[in-house]
Amino acid sequence: MKEIRFRGPLPGTEVGSRSVAGAWIALLLMMVAPNAALSEEFPAPPLTRALKAKMTAADEAFEDERFPDAYRIYKSDLAPMGDKYSQYKIGLMHLHGLGVPRSFAAGVAWFELAAERDHARLSEVRDKAATWLSTDDRLEVEALLVELRAEYGDCAVAGRLLADDRKLEPAVGTRVTSSHQPVTVIHGDMRGIKNVNAIRERIRDRERFLRENCR
Repeated sequence: MKEIRFRGPLPGTEVGSRSVAGAWIALLLMMVAPNAALSEEFPAPPLTRALKAKMTAADEAFEDERFPDAYRIYKSDLAPMGDKYSQYKIGLMHLHGLGVPRSFAAGVAWFELAAERDHARLSEVRDKAATWLSTDDRLEVEALLVELRAEYGDCAVAGRLLADDRKLEPAVGTRVTSSHQPVTVIHGDMRGIKNVNAIRERIRDRERFLRENCR
């Protein structure tokens, strides 16, 4: 759904063993290739102009060190769409206390969520960061993960997207153009003309994903 982009060193590293973990994570993730967090299996939402604008706004806020603004957009607008880059950035902000209270356990929990598609680098980050957890931290991470997966995990996101598409499909009208192009639909909640076949294909893809991955 979104490129992994690292455009400079990460702020907020201080002296101490856990800050060493943060610095190691920063170096590792700077080597992640573009598109690395994309999943061919996950039926992501369409990358619309509005969604791209949200991504740009969040990234620019982070770069400008407007961390509360960046955190709000990442968490409220992008993480619920299954954007693993944004979920990673939320974890990073918790790890370093950027615009949010510093919590190593919360950082690792978000890293865990960001790595659920088994991307190699993100999984390595999650595993390395976890080695710095105390016993109490581990218990906190497990509790946080239950909450995070229920709202931001791939199964929860796919379920919401499927429900939205199922509401959309029966509400649309159809017509065939004079040039015999594919059937198109117009819906009051949609901007422009959408292909009804694309909606039905998304429904099938999301049903398949839930059936195969979310039992």
